[in-house]
Amino acid sequence: MDQMWPRGFPLEHLEKHTNGNSKQVSCYKMKRASVQQGLVHHDPDVDAIYRTTDIWRSFISQKILHLSGLTVSFVPTNAVQFRNAHYYLKDFKDEKQVYEDSGKMIELLHKWKCSKRTSLEDCIYQLTQDLVVKGLWGQKDANLMQMFLKDLKKIGFEFPDLVDENYVDPYAPSIDETSKSVNCRRMNLEFDLINPKDDGKTVLIVVNNYPWEYGVGLIQRLYQPYFASIIFCGSWYPDQIEDEDNFTSTIHPVNYIHMNPAEMTRGYFGYHCLTLVKEMGLSNVEGYFFMADDTVFNLWQRIDYSRVHHLHGYVEEPSYDYYHNQFGLTAAKNIIESMKNNNDPKLEKAWKRFENGLKKYGFIKENGTAEDEMMAKNGKSISDFFYVPTSESDYYATLMRRFFEHDYFLELAVNIFLKSVNHQTSYYGIESYLWHEVRLLWDRLYSKNMVGMHPVKVSEFRKPGEQRRKYCATILHTWANIMFEGNRNFTTKADNDVDDANG
Repeated sequence: MDQMWPRGFPLEHLEKHTNGNSKQVSCYKMKRASVQQGLVHHDPDVDAIYRTTDIWRSFISQKILHLSGLTVSFVPTNAVQFRNAHYYLKDFKDEKQVYEDSGKMIELLHKWKCSKRTSLEDCIYQLTQDLVVKGLWGQKDANLMQMFLKDLKKIGFEFPDLVDENYVDPYAPSIDETSKSVNCRRMNLEFDLINPKDDGKTVLIVVNNYPWEYGVGLIQRLYQPYFASIIFCGSWYPDQIEDEDNFTSTIHPVNYIHMNPAEMTRGYFGYHCLTLVKEMGLSNVEGYFFMADDTVFNLWQRIDYSRVHHLHGYVEEPSYDYYHNQFGLTAAKNIIESMKNNNDPKLEKAWKRFENGLKKYGFIKENGTAEDEMMAKNGKSISDFFYVPTSESDYYATLMRRFFEHDYFLELAVNIFLKSVNHQTSYYGIESYLWHEVRLLWDRLYSKNMVGMHPVKVSEFRKPGEQRRKYCATILHTWANIMFEGNRNFTTKADNDVDDANG
């Protein structure tokens, strides 16, 4: 909301500040925050303009935390505040200095250096004295802080160590675009307020094997109204995104999470996108759709939202090339070896479930192990579209992160995951995929009865012409008939229809 801002925010920085959406970062691992800041329901202290309390203490505390490399976390609402009746104009007059000098306070703290650097205690004392000299604090405030520090020492408090002056923020987004070992990454996430009492919401994750350049706007227009959020995943470089015309121009804001080209490796590890989105910790999500950017998803088709859905399940192909390179059996061996030395209880639990699932659905014998199936060269799952309900998402993310860390190929990773869970498949199955010269006939083979079809290359519709005309005459025309005119002349899969094996 443009007319509201955090309490105590310097008024002179409301329009010119650098804390924009481009600063959003997603990190896999972080140290526990030293301070947890909860939010407040009902009457929070936000400004519009007449309400600011003593927030300078929080500015100073944050500077002290940064001297030791410590952080503040913001957590969901944990209090409800009902304001008592009071005189807003009197509040404003009483707090006039806060409005006038908050900017000066922030500027001083930003530039301030601790000259002593012997201990955090000494730095805190020096800071309070410098604030007095600058007229931003009273001497009584500084004396009170000194007494507080003495009391802390009396009760045995140990001050944290100071960080080095050349300290590098470990939670800054990675700038190494050639490494798969990424802890923190660029992202952006914005969405409209959603009533938590509404029925379950789903998230659509759209994945590009290569750096995003074109097609974002087209995908947004087709799917955005029907999902709680669309998150674009892959190598995201905003200056490379191209808009051709209003028909396909990007709609802002865009939700995305960045995977560098080494992490994507031409789409070999695109399944990691769903893991990254799951790790964002979104609330009130019913499930996650994973879709390649060149897949068409007929979202009116009925699927079972309570279990995993895959277009065709798995197909037997023991001679599949990827078993015989570094992303197949070699990766599987490395995964198995890593589990022998694992001490992560969450991963151990996921692996146990993985093994039990393979037994439950008949892929290994009762006395067998997950290793038996992983080394068996048993099938593949072409995975440009699938769905994972929230009930299975934590298991998916935990298991698939381990697969990603050891370079296990997409169609093998999803294949063996499917074998361990109860999943549903579509009517068209493997026929949802077009191969070789048949790909050129997508406009003839597309059907409203499909759950999805791959590939339909959005780059072909970049400019007006015959390919765009075909797209409008087939896919968009079908969508318009069904979504806007109520056409129901199509086939959906009934709940009692037989799935592929393991359905």
